[in-house]
Amino acid sequence: MSRSDSRYDPARMSPDAPPRWKFSLPRALALASSLALAPFAGAQELEPRAFSPAPVGVNFFVASYGYQQGEVLFDPSLPFSDVKAYLNGATLGYGRSLGLFGRLSSLSVAVIVAAPTGQYSPGKLINIGTNRWAFKAEVGASYPVGAWTFEATVGSWLFTPNTEFYPGAVERTQEPLASVQGHVGYTFQPGLWLAVDATYSTGGLTSSNGVPGELRQSNSRAGATLSLPLSRGHSIKLVAATGVSARVGSRFNTYAIA
Repeated sequence: MSRSDSRYDPARMSPDAPPRWKFSLPRALALASSLALAPFAGAQELEPRAFSPAPVGVNFFVASYGYQQGEVLFDPSLPFSDVKAYLNGATLGYGRSLGLFGRLSSLSVAVIVAAPTGQYSPGKLINIGTNRWAFKAEVGASYPVGAWTFEATVGSWLFTPNTEFYPGAVERTQEPLASVQGHVGYTFQPGLWLAVDATYSTGGLTSSNGVPGELRQSNSRAGATLSLPLSRGHSIKLVAATGVSARVGSRFNTYAIA
C-alpha cells in the first residue's frame, strides 16, 4: 500500500506556467518489493513506472509484502540439484520528490547500492546474506502516448568479491550482470493502471579463486502490475511475475502487494 501527500495544486497554476517536475519517481521505493526478496532475485526485478515523472514536493509512504517460490539453479560444476526456495519479504519505505532544472524529463539515470547485510556463514553454500557489495547503474526512459505509457530500462549490476565463500577460504568473484526491462502500461483513470512487464538478464559469470564456472546467466521473466486507487493520495499495487527461462540463478513465481 502506498500513500502520497503534497501541497502542490496543478489547478492553481497558470496555463502558461512551466511545470515543476522531478526527474523520476523515487527509485528506492519502486524497488522496495523486489529488494526485499533480492537474495535470489538477481537482476530479475520488474518495476513499471520507476522513471515516471511526478510533481515536486510529493511525499511517498510505501508498505509492501512479497512472496516467491521456485527453483534455484546452480552452476553445473557444483554438486547440487533439485533445490527449491520459499521466500517472504516485507518492506517499509519513504521518499520525497525533488525538483531538477524545473522541467519534465523522459530520460533518467539511477544508481542502486546493495549493502552486505543479512546473516552469512562461510561454512554454508546458501545464505540469506551475500557478504559483498553490489551496485547497479540504470538508464531509463518513459514515453506517454495518450492513456498508454511505454518504458524501457537498461542497466548492469557490478559486484565486489566475496572473500569468504564456501567452504570459507575461497574468493568468489562475479562478472557484471546486464539487464534490460520493458513495460507497456495503460491508465484507465488517475491511480488505476495496468502494466505488462518483461526483463532479460545476461552475464554474471562467477569464478572461485580465479577458476571460472561453466555457465553465464541468461534469464528472463514476465509479469503484470495492477495499481488500484483506494482514496485520494492512497493506492494499492498488485504484482505477479514468473520466470520464463533460466540457465543459472533463480526461476521463481513472485506475488507482491504494496
